[in-house]
Amino acid sequence: MGKEGINLEALNPIYKQLYELVGEEHMLSIYADLRGIQVTFPAHLYDGQAVKKMIIKSDEPTAVLAKEFGYSQKWVRSVIKKYK
Repeated sequence: MGKEGINLEALNPIYKQLYELVGEEHMLSIYADLRGIQVTFPAHLYDGQAVKKMIIKSDEPTAVLAKEFGYSQKWVRSVIKKYK
C-alpha cells in the first residue's frame, strides 16, 4: 500500500471481492478489524430461532413466510406443525 492506494492485482481473492462489494475504505476497515480471523457466513440471513417465533405468531401462508425469511416451505410447515 503506497500513496497510490491499493494494488488490486496483489490482493488476496477475498479482499479483492470485498473491495468490489464495499469499496476500498470499508474493505480496509474489515481487514483491520477481522484480519487473521476465519469467518463463516450462515446460509440464511435470518436466525432460525427468531424466525420460528415469528412464524408461530404469523397467520401468513407458508409460501409467503418461506419467501420472506429465505427458508423452505417444508421447514416452515414443520415449524407450524410442531409449535402451533
